Amino acid sequence: MFKRSLHKSTRLLRQIKTKEDIDKLLNNPTWSVKELSSSKQNSNSEITHKTVAKMIKLSGFNDEVTPELTKSLNLQMNFIEKLYDGEEEEVHKHSNNDSIFRLIASDHIPDKPLTLKQLQEEIKNLKPSKEKGEIRDDKNTP
Repeated sequence: MFKRSLHKSTRLLRQIKTKEDIDKLLNNPTWSVKELSSSKQNSNSEITHKTVAKMIKLSGFNDEVTPELTKSLNLQMNFIEKLYDGEEEEVHKHSNNDSIFRLIASDHIPDKPLTLKQLQEEIKNLKPSKEKGEIRDDKNTP
């Protein structure tokens, strides 16, 4: 019935106490775009000539597929993979939320659509709302 959980935290950065510590942290880069984009490309992110041709066709652009375009898309995919490298594991570690989320069919049954008669009845019974600003408050008016 009861569930015990233990959370452990570790410090990723050194403690920041002064303005100089902040300046030092912000002025010392830990990586660069050039470094990530120039590294060897991963085989599972390779975009082929056929893939580029299909993307161009679906987007409605002209049919010209150049090697530069293919190379550019490969570099972009490699860069994106480097940015997200290692984050997939984190998602899986924290995705165990079965005790919080429930999926019950009755929660997702849409309401019946309004008929014209029901809509006219709602309009007839509609009254101005103070929360929506539809009623003027003369006390606060100059």
